[in-house]
Amino acid sequence: MDRQGLTEVPGNISAHCTTLDLQDPNIHFDPHGILSDLCTVLYFKHNCKSLDLSFNSIAHLPSGIFSHLTQDTGLDLTELDLSFNEISVIDENAFHGLSSLQTLVLDKNQISKISNGTFASLNNLHNLILQGNNLTHISAGGFTGLSSLNELRLNENQISEIPDGPLSGLSNLQTLWLSTNQISEIPSGALTGLSKLLVLLLDNNQISDIQDGAFSGVSNLTALLLWSNKISEIPDGAFMGLDNLFRLDLSSNRISDIPQGIFTGLSNLQNLAMGWNKMSDLRDRAFTGLTNLQEL
Repeated sequence: MDRQGLTEVPGNISAHCTTLDLQDPNIHFDPHGILSDLCTVLYFKHNCKSLDLSFNSIAHLPSGIFSHLTQDTGLDLTELDLSFNEISVIDENAFHGLSSLQTLVLDKNQISKISNGTFASLNNLHNLILQGNNLTHISAGGFTGLSSLNELRLNENQISEIPDGPLSGLSNLQTLWLSTNQISEIPSGALTGLSKLLVLLLDNNQISDIQDGAFSGVSNLTALLLWSNKISEIPDGAFMGLDNLFRLDLSSNRISDIPQGIFTGLSNLQNLAMGWNKMSDLRDRAFTGLTNLQEL
């Protein structure tokens, strides 16, 4: 299909279509025009599972814009790609009814705020990609209803803190991307409720303070990436309870000393990266307890 200069939805979309790719830098999608028409056409094409609207000029997602793509109409859309647009406003109920959606891609837009309940109806969503936006904080209630979410990407934003509470309802989350933000500390209890979390990426931030109990509640964690931060010291008990940790990356920080016993309890750790720090000497028994360590 020649997408350049597309101004209307083709009427000959096959009823057997499972993926519809409408990437086009010339489409602006008037909410009352072509996007609404598209949803109406797809209403009659019940086999369509994936819709790609990336690389357009969409700036606003009004309430109910995807109302014709809901499970109630017989169309079980499972993947929606809205990346590389100009989206700055997502109205309440913009995604209402997309209860079969499993992957929602919103990276490389201009989103600065996730309002309370924005994704509340997406109870089957597994992957939410918000990488490369203008988010400055994690809003209370912004991720309400996402109890099935497995992966959340918030990397490459301007988030400055991990508040206590907003992530606690993500009970099935396994991978959390918070890399390349402006986070300066990991407060105690901030990750409470993420009991199934396996991978936590906090690299390339401004972290200088890891509070006691910062990783309490994530005892199933297998990989923790903290490289390229401003960590100068590791408090006693910082990694307490991370019995399943397999990989820990603390490289490219400002660590000058490793107190004895700081890694106590990390009996399953196999990969520890400590390069590009400021250590000149190592204390005796600095790595006590790392009985399965294979790479340092």
